[in-house]
Amino acid sequence: MYDTAHILYVVISLLFIIIFSFIFRNVKENTRINILRVIALLAFLTHISIILYDFFLNPSATISGHSSAIYPYYFCNLIMLLLPITFCGPKVLKKVYPFVLWAALYGGLITMAVPDFYHGGNIFDWGVMKSFLSHSFMIFAFVYAVFSGEYQLKIKDSYIFILGLLMSGAFGVFTNWLWEITGKGVGNSMYLNAPALEGTPFYGYVIAPIMIVLLYGITFLVELLRKSQNKTLTLK
Repeated sequence: MYDTAHILYVVISLLFIIIFSFIFRNVKENTRINILRVIALLAFLTHISIILYDFFLNPSATISGHSSAIYPYYFCNLIMLLLPITFCGPKVLKKVYPFVLWAALYGGLITMAVPDFYHGGNIFDWGVMKSFLSHSFMIFAFVYAVFSGEYQLKIKDSYIFILGLLMSGAFGVFTNWLWEITGKGVGNSMYLNAPALEGTPFYGYVIAPIMIVLLYGITFLVELLRKSQNKTLTLK
């Protein structure tokens, strides 16, 4: 963690995301949605690719080692599943943008900053690289949706994020109960039974209010800026 390879990956991936989003921000709606579909699918497929990778290249791997790729009990894994559902169904689910996209940004940034799956060593090992890539695609989804205008930050829609967090919490409670009654021990779905970062107070129920405050703060500032720009254009 925080070695040269990690820092270089983060810098290069974020630069690519920003540059791509800026260059392709003014494409037609169909193209814009298709780009988001590709990003969403890549996030999910990269995440679950470890199952096939180990099946063919690591015969000693066990199914239990792929539990989060099979059942999305962590927050990021759940969002990786929701991204293709949001963008790749018969109809794009725009109503859930405020939850899915913000959750993708938060999950991606937190994991990239503190990757618990990487402690130095070979960053190109697929078990490590697929985790970096899948979380990069999560960030990519939010950044491109905002840059392209597909998703506009609005205070009035922010309640959807809160509802999404509550539903995620309920899913976590159910999953932890399922772990217990099936004899798998104490589960930690949605970080309800142990903190996301060992030795810190950052349980899921602590992180969630911080996410909400940040969302409202950032959205409020964006709306102020948007109103200020609109006033300037009107005066001209």
